[in-house]
Amino acid sequence: MQADTPPRFDNLAQVERIGSSSSSLVFGFQAFGEEADLQRLEKALKAARIEFQRFDYHTRSVVVSPPYALPASVVSSMWKRAASGEFGALQVGILLIDKDAAADGVEIDELEMVRPDEIRR
Repeated sequence: MQADTPPRFDNLAQVERIGSSSSSLVFGFQAFGEEADLQRLEKALKAARIEFQRFDYHTRSVVVSPPYALPASVVSSMWKRAASGEFGALQVGILLIDKDAAADGVEIDELEMVRPDEIRR
């Protein structure tokens, strides 16, 4: 029996975390906030043709994750806009994976959520 291989994603932006010597890849982002702010973000995501998922369990959030049909720069631009307050008072978490760890595919338990201010721009 062959083990399942984790999915690979070739269209992820490379970033550096402040205080880290290794490179990371931006797997996606999650935004938490009030309904009206999330709706503004969703409208912008739809206009940019970025797929997302909406969660309304314990907290309301929007999650953007691969696969991306667009350049990584488009997705990176969107989380930066969300973190800057363009869509309201959203809390944004960036989902990162170590670049070396992603070489063999991405396992969900290898992802780490960090604040936007932890990433060197």
